[in-house]
Amino acid sequence: MELIGNADNVEVDRIVMTTDTTCTPTGTGDNCANPVETTPPTVSITAPANNSIVNGTTTIQANATDSVAVTKVEFFVDGTLKSTDTTSPYSYALDTTSLSNGNHTITAEAFNGANLNASASVTVTVSNAPTCTANSSTPPTTPTNLAEPSETYTQINLTWSASNPSPGCTIGGYYVYRDGTKIATVTNGTTYSDTGLSASSSYSYAIQAFDNGPNTSALSGSSSFSTTADNVAPTIPGSFAGSSPNAGEVDLSWTASTDLPNPGGVGVAGYYIYRNGSSTPTYTINNPSTTSYQDTNVSASTTYTYTIVAFDKVGNASAPSNVVSVKTQAPTCSGTPSVPGGLASTSSTDSSIGLSWSASTASAGCTLSGYHIYRGGSLIGSTSGTTYSDTGLTPSTQYGYTVAAYDTSAHTSAQSSSFSVSTAADSIPPSAPTTVTASAVSSGEVSLSWSAVSDSNFPVGSYKIYRNSTLLTTVNAPTTSYNDTTVSANTSYTYAVSAVDTYQLEGAKTTATPNPVKTPTSADTTPPSAPGSVSAPVVAAQSVSLTWNASTDNVGVSGYNIFINGVFDTSTTTNSVAVSCIEPGVSYTFSIVAYDAAGNKSTASTVTALPPSGTTGDINCDHIINSTDLFTLLRNWNVTPAIPSQGDINGDVKVNSTDLFDLLRDWGKTAP
Repeated sequence: MELIGNADNVEVDRIVMTTDTTCTPTGTGDNCANPVETTPPTVSITAPANNSIVNGTTTIQANATDSVAVTKVEFFVDGTLKSTDTTSPYSYALDTTSLSNGNHTITAEAFNGANLNASASVTVTVSNAPTCTANSSTPPTTPTNLAEPSETYTQINLTWSASNPSPGCTIGGYYVYRDGTKIATVTNGTTYSDTGLSASSSYSYAIQAFDNGPNTSALSGSSSFSTTADNVAPTIPGSFAGSSPNAGEVDLSWTASTDLPNPGGVGVAGYYIYRNGSSTPTYTINNPSTTSYQDTNVSASTTYTYTIVAFDKVGNASAPSNVVSVKTQAPTCSGTPSVPGGLASTSSTDSSIGLSWSASTASAGCTLSGYHIYRGGSLIGSTSGTTYSDTGLTPSTQYGYTVAAYDTSAHTSAQSSSFSVSTAADSIPPSAPTTVTASAVSSGEVSLSWSAVSDSNFPVGSYKIYRNSTLLTTVNAPTTSYNDTTVSANTSYTYAVSAVDTYQLEGAKTTATPNPVKTPTSADTTPPSAPGSVSAPVVAAQSVSLTWNASTDNVGVSGYNIFINGVFDTSTTTNSVAVSCIEPGVSYTFSIVAYDAAGNKSTASTVTALPPSGTTGDINCDHIINSTDLFTLLRNWNVTPAIPSQGDINGDVKVNSTDLFDLLRDWGKTAP
């Protein structure tokens, strides 16, 4: 309570409370202007009617009133809230297809501002037709009574009885199968015309129904029907005529044939043209719409005769047309082509030169055919284009070229201006010999041997032998050994060998083993003792480890020579050596011979080893199949040919197994 209007320093000695008899409260509000609402709204369902039958989408309508205001109406189906509407008129669109067919309760519940509510309910019966769905247990019925009411040469007409769809569905159409392959879909009716067939031919048909489920029926039973035979030939081509527009051409023309009777045979397929009374067609035209032909396979000033025959799609042929005689015109080409210009080099290697030039033009009435290429005034080739590659040349050599054009009548132009170009120098040296061995034969002689070398682009022509870093001599390939008889007794020498190709390009040197080699002091005739206790355990598929007890000698053992199957392989100054890259699965006999400085040799001590089986062409394990592998194989096969100086036997700038077989062929050998 608040007192209003009291003055300062005035005491209030009492307060009198009175009652307003004009206001009768109805609730617990704080004044009579805002009474508390205690009466719920009224609500009723106006549609659908109680016990009515509904389907599809049905609108639920409710009428709700209140003394103050209705705030919302909630709609329930079988006790489940489905929708809330806050605006009159109150309604809800019920999709009855989401409910099962049968009875369902619809309730509308209204609320006012005091959240008081009231409800009303109706019962409806949902009755929706079945929905078409995929139904494998009840597919459409199988089409029946497939028949052929009519046919022609190229067409079969089909009919059948309609199918019934799956429950709730409608037939969408039919699939037509011919010889097991679907060829058509029919969506309107139960007939189909199959066209474009061959005459006198049988075809098997079946029909399958489908509905909007989608569901498909089983295939109907297959039925075979045939087209009628076409034994009527096309009409004779008309107005057959010919002319010669030039010396190399005859032009023929005619009017198109037809294939009778009406409504027609299988149709004209094309025409046969016979020339000069030939019993077989000279030309065949597989296009019925073509009514002309140009015969360009003719000679000038020559008479040719022609007839033409039409044929249909089953091979019936018309009678021949009238005979046409045409004489070709005399040749008109008499001039020569223009001289080619712009002759230039497009590339140059150590063995080839690429050329190009500007195109020539033929004289009027002539046709350009190609170009002749001359080197040093001599014809070396011809081409239809304007480029040419001249191969097999010599490095660092200059060549002069000219070009002349020629036409189809063999008229040749003058030669172009000469153009000179040089091949590049040989830039790829031979590889170094892989193995060089030296041994003192006596106090006055040292024996050298080395492996043959192949060059990547040109043959090896010789080998240079260096003694104490100074050129001693040069030997011509294919020789791979040399005896130095200009040495002194009791003297050490170093040797190295390099390969030189046929264009004098020298490769790297390989130092001889042993290095150095020493000649004996005097003539020694006593050989060393034989190596003892030789063993050859296999350590890998292509490798064994040879060991033996050291030999003895009156002046000392210089080293040991290793032989494989009787063929020298290598030398060593120790009493062990690893022999690698031998052929797997092949039995080998290894022999060890000791030698002294005078070249005296012991008797051989031998041992046999059998590496495990395996397959490889890379005998020397250098990851390349080349001539080194060849020589190793030849050693294993006890073949000692005259070793060639060039491994690239077939000239493909690669040394590989192809060269191996070429070499064996040249030597008259057959690999085991």
